[in-house]
Amino acid sequence: MKTTADAIVIGGGINGCSTAYRLAARGVKRVTLIERGHIASGPTGRSSGIVRQHYTHETLAAMARDSVTVWDDFGQVIGGDAGFVRSGVVFMAGEADAQALTATVAMQQRLGIDARVLSAAQLKELEPELASDGLACGAYEPGGGYADPALAATSYAAAAERAGVELVRKTEVTGLSMDRGRITGVLTSAGPIASPIVINVAGPWGGRLAAMAGATIPMRASRHPVTLLQRPAQWRKPTPVWADLATGWYFKPERQDTFMVGSLQDIDTAVDPDNHSTVPSFDEIERYSLAILTRFPIMSEGAARGGGGPDSTTSHRTGNR
Repeated sequence: MKTTADAIVIGGGINGCSTAYRLAARGVKRVTLIERGHIASGPTGRSSGIVRQHYTHETLAAMARDSVTVWDDFGQVIGGDAGFVRSGVVFMAGEADAQALTATVAMQQRLGIDARVLSAAQLKELEPELASDGLACGAYEPGGGYADPALAATSYAAAAERAGVELVRKTEVTGLSMDRGRITGVLTSAGPIASPIVINVAGPWGGRLAAMAGATIPMRASRHPVTLLQRPAQWRKPTPVWADLATGWYFKPERQDTFMVGSLQDIDTAVDPDNHSTVPSFDEIERYSLAILTRFPIMSEGAARGGGGPDSTTSHRTGNR
């Protein structure tokens, strides 16, 4: 491990890996990325991986618009594979949210995003298995879809290494070097590294890292479990990612044989990112399974394959539900 760098990036998730890569690609000569585990071992590796341009904030929508070209041509732009599937993304709304959804789509179209408003009947045409009860319309984005978060982060890490970035794995940042109120480097479990630039991309651990410099970041880690459900054999055709604003759930296809079910609702309960349940409870599997039946009754013939939280694996399995 080198003892000096021009820039240090802390965190080996997709944000950290892409940041390190972009720094090197723009000419920063000595970039070091420090990850206490392995690449994508935090929330990135358990992300739902949904790729969308549907944001209500114009700046975020524009940023997402510009990123689509990267996902579409990842092998040429970055190198490697991101597992991107252009399935399309639909945000569904009831009458209460229909006007706001329509205004959001108008903003997106002004930005050059390929998005359109579909009626409830048109949503049913898009996916005949959809139960459109309580829906007024949906925002359909054909260019969206989903990627493999861990694969994408690993590809970014490999691209960063090709660009000259030093990747330091299984090394924990234990402190920050300070001089007259300025950060001059980091202290790690493998020794100190001096650098005039230290970038905090530590995800849910970012608040702890900031506190080492006397800064406060008002962030809170929360657990967002998901459940994986096998689609019945008679329903294996491609379908979009569905975000149901009317009921507060999202349903993301995993290729053609599985659905990931997650909640769109804010979680108020904070958890320790180093110590929390990483598999869904039976009650959660039950509740999430019932949620998808509201929109896709055909899933009554499916089976629960697994699930977890933001730092979890898909190791849990149940029988037919």
